[in-house]
Amino acid sequence: FPAFRFLGIRCQTNDAKRVLLAVSAGNEIEQRRCDPLAGIALAFSAPVLLSDLRRSLTFAPALREGKSPPLWENQQDFSRLHQPHRTGATYDYWLPGRLRANQSYRLKLAASGRLGAQPGMAASALVDEFGRSLSDAIDFRFHTDHRRPDFDLVHHDAVLEAAIESEPPLYVTNLKAVNLSYRRVDQHGERGGLGRTLAPPAVPDIAFAIPLPVREFLEGRSGAVFGAIGADPAVARKGARERRFFAQVTPYQVHAKIGHYNSLVWVTDLVTGAPVPGATVSLYRDALNRLGGIPGDALSAVTDAAGTASLPGTLELDPELKTFGWRCTGDHCQRLFVRVDGDEGMALL
Repeated sequence: FPAFRFLGIRCQTNDAKRVLLAVSAGNEIEQRRCDPLAGIALAFSAPVLLSDLRRSLTFAPALREGKSPPLWENQQDFSRLHQPHRTGATYDYWLPGRLRANQSYRLKLAASGRLGAQPGMAASALVDEFGRSLSDAIDFRFHTDHRRPDFDLVHHDAVLEAAIESEPPLYVTNLKAVNLSYRRVDQHGERGGLGRTLAPPAVPDIAFAIPLPVREFLEGRSGAVFGAIGADPAVARKGARERRFFAQVTPYQVHAKIGHYNSLVWVTDLVTGAPVPGATVSLYRDALNRLGGIPGDALSAVTDAAGTASLPGTLELDPELKTFGWRCTGDHCQRLFVRVDGDEGMALL
């Protein structure tokens, strides 16, 4: 094992590069900033015990405040001497939790009172697993960056009850604008190529929720929308599944049992739980990204007094089960759709 030294801070920058912010001769570090939401570690040339590190280490501002437990309080010591040292290997100890964004931190390792290698500096109280002390006490600063622009839609598929004023939450961080493109379908027809731009409040470095205005997309009516989310500034590393959304506003609860010989659909009112008689149930093929109206070849039935309707099963509808997602899983894939149209609105399953 090499001489015991503190090497610096290991972290990830906002452009996703793993870096070691090394201590220089003047106890300053390279002026690259760490992503506050990625892991940050203390790097040493030899292994230490967490209990020793916890007793010796202080941060300003404190990483944890109030009644929060000290760093690594619930983690037991473990030795890293079970395997030989490899040339160039470092021993990294990851800080628990997240750091504040756009913050300067000062890291200190307590001094032992013994003279260090540099004139006027005390040796650090921290020792490695061999009992060796650092030659000098540690006192230096590092910086976190702003949070990266980001958004997160928790519910990519949302069902909103028509009688309750609710919207799906969209969490945003450091965004100037949210660009939404979508298509919709309701009892008045279908429309594609629609768009809307949202301007979130300028709240730096905090993730907060804004409503995804599904009811506005539908002009206050019952119906369904499918769309995608864009952002300004652009959000990197977001795939199509993280950007897509499907939502509907409906007064109905719909259960469907698609069987081999026949299918049964049961429609109830979301407010009262009572069955919905006289509603038209349509069964057809469609794809979410082409969300449209009822095609001419759709099969249909009307619910009875119990709110149920019987339709053909997969033997007639889809004998090879191509529309059940086992061979195609994207939003472009053909699916079986169950649509309910009643006096109070529509539902889509």
